[in-house]
Amino acid sequence: MKKTLPLFLCLLALVVGPGYSQDTKASELLGQPLLLSEGLFFEIGQYDDTWVTTDASGDSRVDYAMLVDDESLMRNFEAIDSNNDGKMDDFYIYSNDVLIRREIDQDFNGVIDLVVFISQGVYVEKYYRDQSGDGLIDQVRVFGEQ
Repeated sequence: MKKTLPLFLCLLALVVGPGYSQDTKASELLGQPLLLSEGLFFEIGQYDDTWVTTDASGDSRVDYAMLVDDESLMRNFEAIDSNNDGKMDDFYIYSNDVLIRREIDQDFNGVIDLVVFISQGVYVEKYYRDQSGDGLIDQVRVFGEQ
């Protein structure tokens, strides 16, 4: 239990995301790379015994991984291999067991294409998207702004 607490604290500090913050203006984000959050991995072999893992498809490969805080039992991260190709492609990031962000590799090439920021666990605040496939943000959509 105690060995995973430092890992949890490091991961929690990274929950805002790589290379951009919640307050960055849309015009400043265009051309920035979309990167998978630190502590998450595309390769299923990198999910060690600190993660709860399952093989729902029955192909002997992990296709779901969840990192839970040992003390609070709250979710921190989830990773899913949605197309059973042996690589995680759908990532969920939580704060106090509430979903705050989702990072998705939509075309299953090992590069994040879409980052969705979520408020109160259900409301989409904004998203960053790479539509061209070059790994850089080329579309930002913020909801509720005038």
